[in-house]
Amino acid sequence: TLGYGPSGRCTSRTVDGRSEANSTAGPLRGTVSFHPLGRTLFESLIVNIPFDGDSEDEVGDVEAAPWERDTLPDPLGTPRESTGLAGTLLNQASHAVLLVADPGGDKVVDAYVTWARRDRPVPPTDPYLIHLLSKKGQRYARPADATRAVWRDLDSLLSEDTQERFRPELLGHLTSRTHLPGDLYRALRLRAFGFDQDGQTRDRQWFTATTPAVLRWLEDSADTSEEAIAARARIRLTRRSAESLGSRLKSALTDAWKEGNSPSGGSGRTDTGTGPWLRRGLSRYWAEAETEFWRIAMDTDSKGPGVAFSRLALATYDEVTGPYCSRPRVAAVVERHRRALFLRRPARRTDRGDDT
Repeated sequence: TLGYGPSGRCTSRTVDGRSEANSTAGPLRGTVSFHPLGRTLFESLIVNIPFDGDSEDEVGDVEAAPWERDTLPDPLGTPRESTGLAGTLLNQASHAVLLVADPGGDKVVDAYVTWARRDRPVPPTDPYLIHLLSKKGQRYARPADATRAVWRDLDSLLSEDTQERFRPELLGHLTSRTHLPGDLYRALRLRAFGFDQDGQTRDRQWFTATTPAVLRWLEDSADTSEEAIAARARIRLTRRSAESLGSRLKSALTDAWKEGNSPSGGSGRTDTGTGPWLRRGLSRYWAEAETEFWRIAMDTDSKGPGVAFSRLALATYDEVTGPYCSRPRVAAVVERHRRALFLRRPARRTDRGDDT
């Protein structure tokens, strides 16, 4: 609740004469977090501690965790900038859980979920989340998407932070920990935890994913190993190829279905929906594309994907559309749209006259 709690109605709470019965969403709601994964629990715990070598915080200035305080936090107090691990990771909750004790005070017999604060400052950067910038220049955590596998963002996760701070800060901290044993650094995997939710009350899907040992290829300004450079280039090319063919497959299946099932037999101007081809085709393609991606990415002798994803997209297209090609008109439409898997979209002219 404190991390992923919904926004909207909650138990009424009155503080200093102010009564409210609503709360904003929890700080982790609808996000996906990324964590280094070691060979043992101990290693994982150590490498997941955020560390900023430039931090000059003194112990006395670091914000305390809730259980370290002598008094409860003031929900109407003036917000202040959070400092330290507790301030960043624990004290950002919008909800409060109030416990009711039994007459003896030894047991909890009831609990209420209510609001924890009314005003809040700009939240600190969570070191485990991807952060992007909105068009207004405001920082926000990238939303979780249960339909998008982690490997599709791997090249960006391995690269150094861009202006939009795409890579979680914790991964940047790993490259500054020069005291990590070499065998541990080479064995580090990446694990993601996500909760696909809307901002209010709808919970779509919880998911988790684990990669092979790829964090040894993290980009670091002080490390220019040829293996890491080649690996990031290979991963980038492979991911782009998979995305490109996935996009072409989506367009080909959608257009072929609409045209082949149009009552008028025309170019699909009558809305027939996406039909059964799209979901089935994309589900098969992306499941097999992940296996193909990791085969290429972890092969240090590979230079790139070649035509691997073209073949996969073609096989998927034929499998999904094949049972419908007994009708000559549909077969002709399917054959015509198959070409879209191999042709790039024609260049369009911009207002400046440039091709894009």
